[in-house]
Amino acid sequence: AVLDTVAAGLRSGLSLRTAIDHFGAVWPKGDTDPTDDYRVVTCAIAAARSMVGSPAAVLQSAASTIRERRAAAANAATHSTQARASAALLTLLPLAVCALAVKASRSFRRTLATPQGLTITLVGLVLNGIGWLLIRRAVAAAAQLSGPQAAFNEAAELVVIALRAGELPGAAIEWVATGGDPLARPGFAAVVESQRRGNRLAEALPELVTAFGPIAVPFTEAIIAAELDGLPLAPVVERVSADVRAQRVRLHDIAVRRLPVRLTLPLVACTLPAFALLTVMPMVLTAVQGDRKSTRLNSSHIPLSRMPS
Repeated sequence: AVLDTVAAGLRSGLSLRTAIDHFGAVWPKGDTDPTDDYRVVTCAIAAARSMVGSPAAVLQSAASTIRERRAAAANAATHSTQARASAALLTLLPLAVCALAVKASRSFRRTLATPQGLTITLVGLVLNGIGWLLIRRAVAAAAQLSGPQAAFNEAAELVVIALRAGELPGAAIEWVATGGDPLARPGFAAVVESQRRGNRLAEALPELVTAFGPIAVPFTEAIIAAELDGLPLAPVVERVSADVRAQRVRLHDIAVRRLPVRLTLPLVACTLPAFALLTVMPMVLTAVQGDRKSTRLNSSHIPLSRMPS
């Protein structure tokens, strides 16, 4: 929304400096997270300042990139709803069963008040809380991509922004090597270093495949085709942008498919033991204490036939 506002100000006749000052005024206070969307925003502002293309087009390109990323994340969150609901149910179930048992059974309450009962309850609550935190982290990771592949995807998006701003591919890659995601900078810096050693851009781009793997192949092939075949940049930019969007969707799809597997560890190691400690173990202790009490009563009973006359 901020980028769209600044771009509209530029198109209405505001100077770039005034529009950027307006950007600083409307950006949420304290929101300076150097990752994710904020990096795209700051790079777009830098591109609008220093590059030869239309500043409004650059900012709107960045806004479009952010919208696409958030749409992909929302789609991934939607597809992971079943896994999230199952994990939440298994996490809340032991608490609900324990609460019902406490309300319905006086002996269960007495058992929980013993030192053994308090210890079991405390350990169960801690395990349940740890499982809940691990589940939330796994679900968030499915919607918010991270790692080298996600870093390359973001760097490719910044290259697209720079190309739309009028930069040549070599300059765009050098720009991303200094201002992109820290995880992606070494790979792009290797391309820049290869060019400084005298290699052409088409000869240096395979460094990205070496650094990031197959995910970088469509990007490098598109740029190499533009360099070697003399293709106009506009179709190449659109092709790269489409490849980046497709890769983002694939990465989210992979993360969603892996989510049930990632939830297995917290469920098995934390949630299920918590269920046993909060529900089964207090019931077992209650039964054991009841048996002991019954045994004591039976042992204290003296038959009438053995009583003295």
